[in-house]
Amino acid sequence: MVLAEIPDEEIITDARQHNDPLWDLGDVFEIFLQHSERPEYFEFHIAPNGVTLDLCYPFAGASRANGVEQYMLDEPHFTAQVIAEPTQKFWRVAVEIPVAKLVPTKFLISPSEWLISFSRYDCARDREPILSTTSNHQAFNFHQADDWRRFSVPAFGV
Repeated sequence: MVLAEIPDEEIITDARQHNDPLWDLGDVFEIFLQHSERPEYFEFHIAPNGVTLDLCYPFAGASRANGVEQYMLDEPHFTAQVIAEPTQKFWRVAVEIPVAKLVPTKFLISPSEWLISFSRYDCARDREPILSTTSNHQAFNFHQADDWRRFSVPAFGV
C-alpha cells in the first residue's frame, strides 16, 4: 500500500478516462516500480480525480519517441482511491499494487529487492508544471531506474 498526501495550491486535471496522458492534463502522482531481477518496469499514474494510467516498459531505456501508447496496459494493474480537498490545498492518494499481477510467481516466493520511485507533476493554469521526485536523479529523468530507491521485500505467501 502506498499512501501520499500531496500539498497543492491549485488542484487541476482534465483527465477523463483510464490511460489518458495524465502528465499533459494536469496534476499527477506517479509510481515507478521494477523487480530488481526483471527487465520490465511499470509506471502508474493517478490524477486528483481518480483517473489512472498503467504503463509497462519492456526494459529500461525503451524508446518513448513515438509515444507511450504501445506500453499502455488495457486493464488496470493497481487500484487507487483519491480524496481531493481544494479548499485545504491538498489531495490524498491510497494505492494498492498487487505485485502478483506484475511478475511471475517464482520472483515472489523468495525475499526480493524492488526499485521504486514516486514522482509528481504539480500543474497550475498560469505556469509550467513543477516536477519533483523521491529519487536522486543525476539528470532529471523519472525513467532512470538506476536512481530509484531500493527496498527489500519478504517472500509472499502465493
